[in-house]
Parts: sequence; C-alpha cells; structure tokens
Amino acid sequence: MDVSQVEFRLSWASEWHLRIQIDTSKESIQAAFVGEAIRVFRRDTLEGLLSVVSGYQNVLLKFAPEVFDEADIESQVRTLLRDFDLQRSHAETRLVEIPVCYDEAFAPDLMDVARFNDLDVQSVIRLHTTATYQVRFIGFAPGFGYLSGLPEAIATPRLDTPRVRVPAGSVGIAGAQTGVYPTQTAGGWRLIGRTPMVMFDPARCDPSLNENPSTLIPGDRVRFVAIDRDEYERRRQQVAQA
Repeated sequence: MDVSQVEFRLSWASEWHLRIQIDTSKESIQAAFVGEAIRVFRRDTLEGLLSVVSGYQNVLLKFAPEVFDEADIESQVRTLLRDFDLQRSHAETRLVEIPVCYDEAFAPDLMDVARFNDLDVQSVIRLHTTATYQVRFIGFAPGFGYLSGLPEAIATPRLDTPRVRVPAGSVGIAGAQTGVYPTQTAGGWRLIGRTPMVMFDPARCDPSLNENPSTLIPGDRVRFVAIDRDEYERRRQQVAQA
C-alpha cells in the first residue's frame, strides 16, 4: 500500500472545512487511508485544527476561523499526506473484541440471513466471527460504527420495513456492512445477535483522560467473539453492577 501510488483530492466543503478524498475503489486502501488520517490529524500537527470527521473514503478537517489561511493549510496537509504510511496505520490500529450471543432470542433475522445466502445458521456465525472488520466511520446514532470487511458469503439486504425498536447491543447486517446498535433505536439492519458490551456511555467522556463515550472509534479493527447465553447473562450482570 504505497501512498505515492494513490491520488488525493482536496476541496473546501465550507469556509473552514477541508475535505480530503482518496481516489481509489479498493476498500482496503480506503480503510487504511482513513485510519492513518485519523491517527495523523488527531495529533497536534496542524494549528487551529478543531475536529477530524471520517467517511468511507474521505476525511473532513475543521479549522478555527482565527488561524484560517487556505493556502497555508492546503500546503501543510499535502506535506502530511506525502508522509502517510498506510502499512503502519494498519499495524498500529487498535483491535477491539466484541462478545456476541447468537442465541435465537437475540437473533430474529439470523435464519433469514442463512436462507438468503444458502447457508446454515452455524456457517453464518462462523463467517461473522472469523472476519476482521474496520470501523470506517461513526454515524446514524452516537457510537454506531459502520464496519467494513463482512464476508461476501453472508451479505444480506436491509429489511424492507425497519423495526420501530431495536434493543441496545443488537448486532446487525446491512448489505456488505455489519455493526452494533449502541442504544435502543429504530433500525432496518438484519439482527443476528447481541452483545452485553456497552457501546456508548456519555458518562465515559473525559477528554483530559483521553476517554471517549463511544467504545469504537474510526480506524479501529473489530473481531466478534461468540459466547453462549449463560456467558452473555454473566457479562450483562457485571455491566449492570459496574
């Protein structure tokens, strides 16, 4: 993944927002670029940089108006882009393991996913837990990470009619993506399991301690680990007592 062979485009999305887009259709390079951008730009490398927001193949940088100099910012950003190390980014990203119970009580769509892909339920679980995913961006709801890397063999369309209420911790599939609902909300993803892990907690936000209310952040790698119903209940009780 040589960055010198990748083209970047810079464009101003607003007066103080600079968008960086990578010109490639390869998801592995897109993901590596987003991960490296987050790592680099979230360090104190650019004066006046207020926030870094990622998408599937782009990153949006917001700058403070008082230090705004369009030409200077573009020059600094291009310099940093030339030094991107996409291989290093992949090696240094955090790996988050998420325990998931695939019990039928938590997986109303697991059988449908299996039928749609001409598989049995155990094959769906095996494929879902053997892949390594990457958090591409956080959206839809606070702490909801869009994960790429879902095996093509279990990709399944969203529900035709979204559910009004999806329980917090529900693990779903939508097209070629998977993810975890961090809070109870409406949703149309195919539900195949549930985690006892708390994916979003506003009380966990303390910038001085580098704590984030969201368990997942863009650039993270994710593995799902299958647990049984007893283990799910044990961990859920631990979380409730914490």
